[in-house]
Amino acid sequence: MKTILKILAAILVLVLVVLFFHLPSYLLSDKMVTLSEKNDDSITIMSANVRFLSPTDLFSKSWFNRADLIAEDIDSVKPDIIGFQEVTFVHYDYLKKVMAGYESEMAYRDDFVLSEGCPIFYRTDRFEKIDSGSFWLSETPDEVSLGWDGACNRICTWVVLENKETGEKYKISSRRRKKTCGRKIICQMRDRHCPALRGSCAYTAL
Repeated sequence: MKTILKILAAILVLVLVVLFFHLPSYLLSDKMVTLSEKNDDSITIMSANVRFLSPTDLFSKSWFNRADLIAEDIDSVKPDIIGFQEVTFVHYDYLKKVMAGYESEMAYRDDFVLSEGCPIFYRTDRFEKIDSGSFWLSETPDEVSLGWDGACNRICTWVVLENKETGEKYKISSRRRKKTCGRKIICQMRDRHCPALRGSCAYTAL
């Protein structure tokens, strides 16, 4: 019995080492996304899928290794607005830490401990948030519900931003697209967003 327990303990330790191999460097990271000086009125918009937390993502594929690489990628683009997909609270806490010059809008698709969302980050020195919200990509968009493919709950988060320099308004939405129900998603987003787009408000879906 003792031998079996020792083997199980060794296996558990090995699993933890594999899963959290990059955790120390992750926790000690001082990576930051820096803001660029804008010399014109152009707006850079970016989209990034960070990939959900999966137990099969080991060593170099682990989020704890990829996190700083994603931050470096964002820093190389220096977006004014960025929409993310498949973001859990672990990802979100990291992104808020490294993107200090940004505010964000976030809603999770359900109450699961590792639930995902599609947050939108925007530069506070360039934009003021006018309105925001989220809805589910399903037949019942105002409540937690399965998407048309039936695989999981799918959510879309949106914000209306006002350009502090020009006064222009932009509506940005972020969601994880699914090819099998793409047409229905497009129709729903059109029906949900178009009434609010009348007037001087541009719309971008990420």
